[in-house]
Amino acid sequence: MAPTYKIAVIQLHPKPLAVEDNHSKAVEFIREAASQSCDLAVLPEYHLTSWVPDDPNFSKIAFTKQTPIGKLAIYSCYIYSKLKSSLTSRPPSNTTHLTQRQSPLLPIPKYLNAYCFLAAELNINIVPGTIVETHGTQLTNVAYFISNTGAILGQYQKKNLWHPERPHLTSSLHEPHVAFDTPLGKVGMLICWDLAFPEAFRELIAGGAKMIIIPTFWSLADCTEKGLAYNAQSEALFLESTLVSRCFENTCMVVFANAGGPKGGEKGSWAGLSQVAVPF
Repeated sequence: MAPTYKIAVIQLHPKPLAVEDNHSKAVEFIREAASQSCDLAVLPEYHLTSWVPDDPNFSKIAFTKQTPIGKLAIYSCYIYSKLKSSLTSRPPSNTTHLTQRQSPLLPIPKYLNAYCFLAAELNINIVPGTIVETHGTQLTNVAYFISNTGAILGQYQKKNLWHPERPHLTSSLHEPHVAFDTPLGKVGMLICWDLAFPEAFRELIAGGAKMIIIPTFWSLADCTEKGLAYNAQSEALFLESTLVSRCFENTCMVVFANAGGPKGGEKGSWAGLSQVAVPF
């Protein structure tokens, strides 16, 4: 019998550039998910910053990746997990508990580091939406899969940029879509507009993915006023039909975590529609 997993899809309302507040809210929701025995928590795209690229502070607060994240991060998280387990089970009287400031994860961007510790603390897998990073003069939009031990098992840089993103972000255009092993089985990741491209799903499925996770920042106004004049619900219609179609086309689970928010506001009407689609 196939295993059953409990997934928390967190439809967060990201406030523009309110990084600390957005992170605190995300942590609160992840803790709630863990308290309900969820195996995985997924946050939306741009969950720390919202999408305000014309604000001069947007690029200033992008997070610098000082070293490549790969075996170093996985090994560092493994060390932390082992230390945490050891300190919890046999704490000597003179023990000073490992803190984030003292941790071996300092080369990793601050908030990613925090999510690694949170995953290990709560024993929950986390996809912390996407994090905008700076690499020299380039800005990238990156999603990570963090295991319940705090190890970073996979990462994906957004490939298919929506037209307002193209003047600001660098695409991973020539990189392959790669599935990777997790405690939940083989997983692939896409970001937002990537879901419009069936070949991206096919490449992940060919690599063995059984679950495809899609952090997203998608509003009902993305089709512009001209598009809305034809069909005010065109974006919702596209999402509802495409997510289910991709699920059945590829016989895989699709985990879609979109940003949400009040009707109206800085993004028009928020689309929401976060869901887990399964091909039953």
